[in-house]
Amino acid sequence: CLPLGFTTFANEGVFVNDCRSIKALESANIFTDVSDELKNDTFAAVINRFTLTADEKQAKGELQNVQVVRCSGGNYKVNTLTADMLEAFIHLKPTFKKLLKANPRLFHQTMASVLNGQELYGMMLKGYRDALQKGYSLTIYKWVLDIQIEMFGRKKEKKALETDEKAKWAAYKSGQALRNKIKLVSKESGKAKANEKRLVGVTYRLLNALQSSDYSLFMDTIERQYISLNLDIPKAFLCAIGNDEMLEIIGHAFVQGLNSKIEVEDNKEAGQKVNALTESED
Repeated sequence: CLPLGFTTFANEGVFVNDCRSIKALESANIFTDVSDELKNDTFAAVINRFTLTADEKQAKGELQNVQVVRCSGGNYKVNTLTADMLEAFIHLKPTFKKLLKANPRLFHQTMASVLNGQELYGMMLKGYRDALQKGYSLTIYKWVLDIQIEMFGRKKEKKALETDEKAKWAAYKSGQALRNKIKLVSKESGKAKANEKRLVGVTYRLLNALQSSDYSLFMDTIERQYISLNLDIPKAFLCAIGNDEMLEIIGHAFVQGLNSKIEVEDNKEAGQKVNALTESED
């Protein structure tokens, strides 16, 4: 038997305490219009209510801390969605929608980690290995990295967040460029299989370095690859030396680009952001 005011949803009793007004409180506890992808995930449905259906104008004027109380098996769990967290969710609305449509399972994993205050790097590393073993690209994880940067950097100044985002795109594009160069060498040398193995080997060395936060090993691996191909090391890496937080962002973005599919729209957007980063460095 659920306490008064709770709604049965996704096999749990849920009460969302939105204290803006009585109308807001009533609306927050109605889940009849939740999409099929969210019907089995209480938290995802709550976030959908407050963020995926809201807009940034509402966020600036109305968002306050919101408590989500869940009752399951007689046990209560209380999570607070802070105003700055909700604002970040709303800003990331397009990213969350893309992720939900492309891979609901990854969406739920990402959402659960964010709401539990767990950074997404570990989850991404595990996901990379699983995807590579199955022969999949890592393109979808660029959205997860976007979420990591904004959700866990939301207390930073806007300019600092923009710098992180530009550096991410620069590294992602550099990864794509290196992959294309390796494949070009493969065609010219007639050693396609050998160079494909080389790409896989480089990827796993980079993943091991990221897993252990060994950024010296990461940079050493990067340097070896660029020197062997007579290429200049990208500025993004040189600018991040000594900044472990930036190296982690760049490292993940580079690995994603190295194992991604080229998409015209993404390249156009990436190019704009990389150009902006280059201009700021000159």
